[in-house]
Amino acid sequence: PGGLGKTATHAVVFAKLITQGKDRGVHGFIVQLRSLSDHTPLPGISVGDIGPKMGFQASDNGYVRFTHVGVPLDQMLTRYAVVRADGRYE
Repeated sequence: PGGLGKTATHAVVFAKLITQGKDRGVHGFIVQLRSLSDHTPLPGISVGDIGPKMGFQASDNGYVRFTHVGVPLDQMLTRYAVVRADGRYE
């Protein structure tokens, strides 16, 4: 478990989906957090370690904050719903 603080490059994020001006509820997305070439956070993403944890020093737990980050349609986990290229929600 863990890895977000210093090592994770991707995360599964649950966020509110808004398409065609309608709130479609919370959906899962695979989101790239850091560059694969130099490991720096991508634009609009702040990520870091939450510091020492009693009894879990080997665990790299962290935080992430998104500021106006867009996610490509093909990164949505689509078992129960999908957004088409034209914005239709099914």
